Amino acid sequence: MTPGFKTTGFIHKYNQERAYGFIKADEPGRDDVYFHQKQLPRDMQNKHSREIIGSKVGFEFCTTKDGKDRCDSLWVISPPGGGGGYGDREGGPARRRGGPGDLPPPPQERPPRRRKREDKDRNKDRNKEDLPELELDLVQDMTHFLEDHGGSFDFGKFTNAFRGYKKCQLAPHFAFSSQGDGHVLVALRGTQLPEGGDVEVELEDDDDFGIEEEYSPGGEGDLPPLAESDRDLGLEPSFALRLLGRIVEWDRRSISGIAVTEGYQNIQVDTDALPQELKDRRDVDLVGCEVTFGLETTPDGKLQAQDVHVLLMPDDDGGWRLRRV
Repeated sequence: MTPGFKTTGFIHKYNQERAYGFIKADEPGRDDVYFHQKQLPRDMQNKHSREIIGSKVGFEFCTTKDGKDRCDSLWVISPPGGGGGYGDREGGPARRRGGPGDLPPPPQERPPRRRKREDKDRNKDRNKEDLPELELDLVQDMTHFLEDHGGSFDFGKFTNAFRGYKKCQLAPHFAFSSQGDGHVLVALRGTQLPEGGDVEVELEDDDDFGIEEEYSPGGEGDLPPLAESDRDLGLEPSFALRLLGRIVEWDRRSISGIAVTEGYQNIQVDTDALPQELKDRRDVDLVGCEVTFGLETTPDGKLQAQDVHVLLMPDDDGGWRLRRV
């Protein structure tokens, strides 16, 4: 890698789920610079993409052996839409690569502090207003999940399959029913439920999915009996429950190939399912690469990989390379 450089720019692409984004440098003619979520300030790492895109940043970057610029560190000069930062997005002074820097210094790292309850209460209403509506594909996935389980499912276990969403986001699409034992069911509307049927209950808007709500800490008597086998859990490959496999064939012209995993052969891998960094790349042979993916069956009965993640491992020069087996 070449030595690091400092410049400014703004974040114009960011994918929260995949934990990466791209910076558009103020310097004309420079390609977008890749950065990882962990390089954002700690208080921005869990924010939605729309709260990140457009942020004015200063950053240090280096160039890898393949000629790509990669961010080493960054600091926020102004949030999306905020003025007054060094070098506005349009009309601001461009920085020459490696030139003398009078850039704003990175903020001093502050030690983490315990989140206070009053902070949570203060931000509850604002967070609710900022939440996006669930996408149709996600609602359909949740609907199919509930249909496969008779129309309703224990809410605590449901949060293990669908993490990261607020309860108020589900309320327009599904019903909740309080059971006599203190448990809560999430259900398709109109489903006949125990304890008198389709009875909606109030749920606190600031509770996240993924927080363990089903059982409180205690002795073994507070826990249900263990499942006798994983088969009893009713698991299926999905965007959250992924398969581990490898690519065994790859056509660089069509940017597609075949993957295998234990129990399955001839799984089609198309370029649209690849990470953004590898889409439309005909200069890469992915044969032997380890991958994780979701799985679906096409209308003609073929298996197709979805949302492919390619695994990496460190190289000998302090960078990264594809993990091959």
